[in-house]
Amino acid sequence: MKIRTDFVTNSSSSSFIVGFNSMDEINEMAEYIKDYKGRCHGDIFADRIPNGIVSYEEVLKQIHEYFIENIYVDSVFENGWYGWTGNSIDCPYSYEWNQMEKKQWEMRSQKDCDYNAVQKLEDDFLNRSDVKKWFDKYKKDLYDSLIQKVQGKSIYSIVEFDDHTDGDMEHEVMPDLKCTLIRMSHH
Repeated sequence: MKIRTDFVTNSSSSSFIVGFNSMDEINEMAEYIKDYKGRCHGDIFADRIPNGIVSYEEVLKQIHEYFIENIYVDSVFENGWYGWTGNSIDCPYSYEWNQMEKKQWEMRSQKDCDYNAVQKLEDDFLNRSDVKKWFDKYKKDLYDSLIQKVQGKSIYSIVEFDDHTDGDMEHEVMPDLKCTLIRMSHH
């Protein structure tokens, strides 16, 4: 299992990749959400978007790092979905994964647990040729679908909002905006 150690500044936050065709579009969106759902969010949006402007290449890099290099295998094999991508799947290995995790929990509950043996169960599962082949295809298909979501804009920004100070922006405003291309949850 990979543990994310990069770019997560707050474990109760989400980063959003947003895209626009012009600075006027950014200003229009800020005006639109000024009183979104009865709360003032326009200034927060207007302040953060220009400060988070990045190149298309940086967007591709962030997508690859977050969704491919640092993918949470638990989410894919346990639940058959990954993050906030909207890419729900039918994982053919969910049952086996859950059985393997059950065995790991049993091993961990033993007084003299061999944690290397616990990790070996997972490593052996993930290194099976059939599982690797399926998982590699899943990641390629996921990456390709995310790239399609971000194509065609001329201005990109990556902004982060957290539960503690920007909960409305993180959970209610940003996910609903047409400019939000991808959400990367750090929860």
